[in-house]
Formats: sequence, structure tokens, C-alpha cells
Amino acid sequence: MRELVVNARFLSQPITGVQRFAIEVSRELLKSEIPVRFLCPKNSIHHEIAEEFKAEKCGTLSGTAWEQIDLPRMLKKQKKPLLLNLANTGPLAYRNQALVLHDLAFLVHPEWFSKKFVFWYRFLIPNLLQKAKIIFTVSEFSKNEITRFWPGIEGRVFVAGNGLPGLNTGDEAATNLPENPYILCVSGNNRRKNGESVMEAMNLLNEPGLRLLMLGRRNENFRTPSRIGNAPSMSPKIEFLEDVSDTQLASLYQHAEALVYPSSYEGFGLPPLEALSYNCPSILTDIPVFKEIYEGAALFIPDAKPEHIAKGIEQIRHESGLKETIISRGKDVVERHSFKKVCERMIQRLFPKEQGKKNPAEK
Repeated sequence: MRELVVNARFLSQPITGVQRFAIEVSRELLKSEIPVRFLCPKNSIHHEIAEEFKAEKCGTLSGTAWEQIDLPRMLKKQKKPLLLNLANTGPLAYRNQALVLHDLAFLVHPEWFSKKFVFWYRFLIPNLLQKAKIIFTVSEFSKNEITRFWPGIEGRVFVAGNGLPGLNTGDEAATNLPENPYILCVSGNNRRKNGESVMEAMNLLNEPGLRLLMLGRRNENFRTPSRIGNAPSMSPKIEFLEDVSDTQLASLYQHAEALVYPSSYEGFGLPPLEALSYNCPSILTDIPVFKEIYEGAALFIPDAKPEHIAKGIEQIRHESGLKETIISRGKDVVERHSFKKVCERMIQRLFPKEQGKKNPAEK
């Protein structure tokens, strides 16, 4: 069996859903029988994870320059092994590679991103899709989006799915919980998450004592809504938490009234799955990918208008049996999604065992 090399540039990036996916799939790859190595830039910031993966630091550059120059140069010195890119991007100057592309938000809604980011991705992604021998994505919705824009690559695009990362609760996290009941919103400055609408919804509610916790980091790739993160001008009902550990996040899910996640566009949408695993119901917008993943296991609202979000919060808090029904049905959703299954699907495509079945990665 040929060796697999993982592009571990994600070890130099703050952890969002994409990086979490890459980390968890990498952990499952290490448990498999596949010979796997990890290459990362020297400016990696997740040192414990890098040690866990025994990641090899190489090159002198960082960021995009490392991925486009140092990484392919190193691979070509190592007999051109199969490269797996888990976080949307990869080197253009290398052919023997597989790519995970999570969604096409940059193409469908460029107004959400910085002009620099959109310009680069509009050049990079189409060229990578033509080079990659196998393309994975996280949902049927995303697969349909990719093949809608590039119909000629349909035979190389496969759904690997997504999984549930392990977020461990702890006594320390539990002691830092808000005293009042609270709603969670995972947003940061990402405009597609509609964090502003959630904040406006709070002002429409007559729910004494209820608080809103806004979670998420600022990301320079996004165009920032003017009010997100401007805490002094916000209602006292709203609190911003930018740096939350996995332990804290798990505890916040576990004790929340609900997660409000009224996103306009997703490739998968991981926070509702995390929430369900801690018996926290979600209020979601009625978009195709959420219906695909969470049908029957969430409260759906028509759109991200503040009045619809406010009504959803009232329903989840006061409608008899609704929360319990969502949590009960959510157990099946959680059971269906694991990174072990994601890894198995990837390995099956990268290293097919069936006799006579041609491996696209070895053409």
C-alpha cells in the first residue's frame, strides 16, 4: 500500500469547523492501517496536536507561500507520494493529490468575504479541482454545488460526510457558566451566520433573565458586519466570547436552552451536530443542507429575519414537548455521523481493495 502524506497547514491556523474536520480525520487516519505522514510549516501554532501527529516541519515559508512553494518542493524530493488536502486548499504545482472542498460560499456569496480572499479562491479552487485526482466533500448538497459549477468532474467527486469531534466537559468549565438561562449563537464576524439578526431578535423577546452568548473569533477573510464584536453598544442581554476552549464549549452546549444557528449557506453546519450530542436543541434556517442533515431533529424557521428567530426561541422554550422531541430524534443524527466513518469512506476511495478496480489516485 502506498504512503499517504497529509497537508497539515491547518496546524498553523486558528481552529474553525474546517480545521477541526482536518484534525479529527487525521486522528482517524493514524488509527488505520494506512502509512501516513504529516507535513506542516514551521509556524504551526497547535504544538500538542503536531506532536500527536509527529508532524514534520519543513520549508522556510508560511501560509499560502508554504503551501504553494515549500510543500510541493518537499513532495517532489520524496518520490511524489499521494497528498491529501483536508482544508479546502492545496498546491497547484503538484498533481498526485486529493482534495476536501467543504463548500462554495466564496463563489455563491462573494459579498461575505474580503476581495483578496475571493480573488485568490476564484483562481485557486477551479485549478485545484482540475488537478485533484479525487475530490471529497461533506454533504450531498456540497457535491451538487461543485458539480453544478464544474460538471466535467462529476466522476471524481465523492461525499465523505462529516463527524462529531470529542468535546470533553470538565468541572472547571462548569463553574464558569452564566447564572441566567442562555441561548448560544456561533457566529464570529462571518456574515452568513447572521449574528446581527440573532442580536436583534433578543431585543424583540419578552423573556426576563434570558441571555445570548455570541461565540466565535474574528477572521480577516470575512467582511465584518459593523456591529458584531462592538460589545459596548450592545444590550446587556448579550455577551461575546471569542476564545472558548473545547471543554468550555462542551459545557456551554450542555447547559444552553438552545443553539440558534440561522445560517444562509453551509456545506454541512457542524455546530448543530455538536449541540445535539449534548442534548441541546437547535433553531435552524430552512436551507437545503440543514434539511439534508437535520430533518426532524431541529426547529426550522423560514429565514434569518429577527422576528422569525425570536419566535423560534419562544417556541423552543415554551412549546410543550418540542425540546424533548428534537433531542430524541437527534440521537439518530449523531449516530450517523462519525469521523471514523468519514475516514473509512476516504480510504475506500484513495486505496480501493477490490480486485480490478482502478485507483484514480494512482493514474
